[in-house]
Amino acid sequence: MQLGSILAYKFPQFGGIDGAWQVRDDSNGTGPYIAFWDARTIGRGMPTEDELTAWAQEYEAAYPAAVLKEARAAGLARFDAAMAAIDAELIRSTTDIVAAMLTPATLAAETDAALLSADELEKSKVIFVTLRQVQAQNRALREQVQTAQSVEEVQAVEPVIPDMAALAAEITA
Repeated sequence: MQLGSILAYKFPQFGGIDGAWQVRDDSNGTGPYIAFWDARTIGRGMPTEDELTAWAQEYEAAYPAAVLKEARAAGLARFDAAMAAIDAELIRSTTDIVAAMLTPATLAAETDAALLSADELEKSKVIFVTLRQVQAQNRALREQVQTAQSVEEVQAVEPVIPDMAALAAEITA
């Protein structure tokens, strides 16, 4: 539910950042909430969950294109976050691989620098290849979100998130 859009639909004369109501989302997984409600200005108390649900249905019926656009934006944000986390893991694997390829063994022996063992290097390569495959899957799934024609289609597509601990355990087994 796009709480801010629904309240703006119901109370267009009062909303906004400096208005009689404010919506916040602390990005903690609980979603948006009404952070401020000026009952005197609006002329009524804060809406109940039942009222918000009914207003959401009105809003969806009145503005289906806007609802789909908001759902797409939320879906794309989920993919962007998941893909950024995978990119961070890719950087580590890439760094391991490049370091192993560029550090000559004689230099390492002379400076007593720690090199990756052959097993660790192979593990980094497997993780790298696996994560690249997952990113390719996520790019295709993200495209499905962009071209979805309904909110249900958007909500049905979730990013692939690899279990790094399971992947590492699988490689070492």
